[in-house]
Amino acid sequence: MASKRPWEDRWERGQELSKGGQGTTYLVTSKQGELFTESAVLKLLRNQKSPQARRRMFLEVANLRALHSAGCSVPRVLDANAERYEVSKIPLYFVMEYISGETLQNYVTESSGLPIDESVQLILKMCDTLATAQNEGILHRDIKPENIILKESDESVRVPVIVDYGLSFNTTDDQNATRGSETLDNLFLSLPERRVPGGDRRDPRSDLTGLCGIFFFCLSTEAPVDLVGPDGNPPHRRHGKALRERFEDSAQVTLVEALLDQGLSSNLDTRFQTVDELRNRLRDILEPSARKAMEDLRLVAKEISQNLLKSDRRTQLTEYKSASTGLLQALKNCVHGYKKDEIPPFILGEQTKKKSELFNLDGLDDIGVCFSCVIEMQNHPNRAAIEYHFAARGLQCAVFRATMKGTRKRAKFEVVEPWTPIQWYEGVSGPDIDIVIEDFKASLGEAMKLLEREILKSSMQPE
Repeated sequence: MASKRPWEDRWERGQELSKGGQGTTYLVTSKQGELFTESAVLKLLRNQKSPQARRRMFLEVANLRALHSAGCSVPRVLDANAERYEVSKIPLYFVMEYISGETLQNYVTESSGLPIDESVQLILKMCDTLATAQNEGILHRDIKPENIILKESDESVRVPVIVDYGLSFNTTDDQNATRGSETLDNLFLSLPERRVPGGDRRDPRSDLTGLCGIFFFCLSTEAPVDLVGPDGNPPHRRHGKALRERFEDSAQVTLVEALLDQGLSSNLDTRFQTVDELRNRLRDILEPSARKAMEDLRLVAKEISQNLLKSDRRTQLTEYKSASTGLLQALKNCVHGYKKDEIPPFILGEQTKKKSELFNLDGLDDIGVCFSCVIEMQNHPNRAAIEYHFAARGLQCAVFRATMKGTRKRAKFEVVEPWTPIQWYEGVSGPDIDIVIEDFKASLGEAMKLLEREILKSSMQPE
């Protein structure tokens, strides 16, 4: 006689693990030891009579299987009958592998917050899973500390495993299981696009915002809750919870603040748009692109006025251009200083122009400022150049640097060291002059060595 509970033929149910909005999980052991020797987790659908909930469990199982096959750090499905979701009289369930480890919620709380480097490494690992999931067309939509388990490993390295895909969405979904109009909100991080009428509950950028919320939690032990607090500040800049109150002033903290300024922006279009964009900013915290560490910019946030935040884009770009004049003058003074003191046999020339012909980075707004320094020698046709270009994304700007080579016979230079963002900063505050000047001096030395190599290479070629 068939069991009324289809899982009971193969699984022995143990203690309850957790209750969620979509289902309840239990620890189970296999009754077929030759097939499964380890413990596992049984998930039972809470509302077995709801066609939408039944379809949703089917999608959860399908999404977990697709993600695990693609190499994502998610639980492996061991057993399921969710494909029978259309037969209403059959109780739905699935069994997945048991992940040994504690939740990120418990680990961070018990540790009273994590160091910056450890937090960055955890988020980078979760970026790998998120990138693969988005390539598969799968969104999690409920990223929070309780849904991340730090898996134990032989190498004592904590591997974050993302669980509970009960609210996940797949672009192949026929939309019966996940209505585009339903509210998808949680107490950890409430996103406007997931709770207000007209918002897009299926925007992949929202999962990126969830990871930024996890990053803030790892550093502070606090849930971000809302992107804008009663004081108008984002979570990481609120009095009593600001990261600068927890960590000592450092270039690294400034980079973290700048990342979260963008990652937790209330405007979806000014947040991180791709996983790779977030990855690059996280890596820059560990190994900054600038050749000298960024100095403290504590006054940045205070210099951003409410009026400018409400201005049109042309007004903002004009403000950003004005804020760059101090650095342009400092670069000119640096070149003039070398001209005066002389650095034979090299000759320096400088020029300020609206745009470099070789600068083209998608997704950025041109501020209309470029500084170029040409290095050459009197009796040789070879030339080298260092160029700095200013560009903006949202309310933030960046100074990009490239090194180039060429000759007097050719009008255009060739980029030999690609455009690199050496500093991100709030547009209205202007860049940190000392950081860029130090980078310019270091890059000038590299350009001189490049010119020497090109001259020697030319001298070895037959005329």
